[in-house]
Order: sequence, then C-alpha cells, then structure tokens
Amino acid sequence: LTSAGRSCPAAAQFRSGLSIMESVAAREPDNSEWRRDLGVSHRKLAELCAKAGNLNEADGEFRKAVMIYQALATSNPNDVASQSDLATCNDGLGDIRLTMDDLPAAEAFFRSSLAIRESLAAQNPGAATWRHAAGLSYLRLALAQGRGENLTESTKSQAAALALLGKAAEEDPDNAQRQRDQER
Repeated sequence: LTSAGRSCPAAAQFRSGLSIMESVAAREPDNSEWRRDLGVSHRKLAELCAKAGNLNEADGEFRKAVMIYQALATSNPNDVASQSDLATCNDGLGDIRLTMDDLPAAEAFFRSSLAIRESLAAQNPGAATWRHAAGLSYLRLALAQGRGENLTESTKSQAAALALLGKAAEEDPDNAQRQRDQER
C-alpha cells in the first residue's frame, strides 16, 4: 500500500483482520453487532490510509463504512452508536475532500455529520457529549466555509461551535478535552 512514496505496512495487516470480519458478518447478515464491527474495521482502515496519504483508498473505505452504518441506523433509528459512527465517517470523508480542495463536497459531508450530531443532541438534551460533538462538527464546517472564502457563514458556524463547546465544557468541568476545545 503506497501513496506519495510512503508505504503503510500496517494496512496490509489490518486487511487480514478485515477479511476475517467480512467472513463473520457474511455468515450472519442480520447480526447488527457483527455488521457494526465490520463498519468499524472499514473506518479504521480508512483512517490508516488517510494518515498514509492514500486518500482515494481512504475514501473508498469510509464509503463502505457509511453504507453499513446507514443501513444499521435506518433499520434501528434508536441505534445511537451507528448514527454517531455515521457522523464520524462523514467527517472523515469531509476531511479527505477538504485536503483535495473539493470544498463543496467537504461542506456537504460536514453538514451531514452536523445534522446527525444535532439530532443526537436534541434527543439527549442532558448529554454534553452530543453538544460537544456538534460543536466540533461546526468547527469543521467553519473551516471548509472559510477556505471557500464564505467568511460570513464561516463566522456563523464558528459562533455556533463556540456556543456549543462552551456549554458542553460548562456542563462537564472535569473533562479536560472539553475545556481545551472551548478555547479554540
């Protein structure tokens, strides 16, 4: 596995595990736990490929994970983990598009992630986790908007991010990560 002159030997090893996971999930296609684990495997391989600079392969692996998580979330709308995983993959796809300077696609993926996270925050008003996640999605969206020179929208997204991150930090004062994120 190479890209831009760099190799990613860990990906070959990871593929072996992914192959096993695909076999297990194929034997029990209705087992949502195995399907979610398969999605996690595709997502982790995508993250490895992205870090190695192999963006096309990362894109493909993220898309495989999205298909799995979308099916899981559709079959069980109360499956918070699959919805969260779907948002994470949309962020990954948005990051790839941002790196490739495909700003409209990056923005679309970040908006999709944000919509999921805002929905989770609305469904779980007592959980600072989802407000924090939505705040981080707003930051990604603001970055894409700013790079696209849409400064008005970028400023609005940054303000929304800071409000959500500040509220999440206030609700969870012992969480060092939330305290740092609100200072972005």
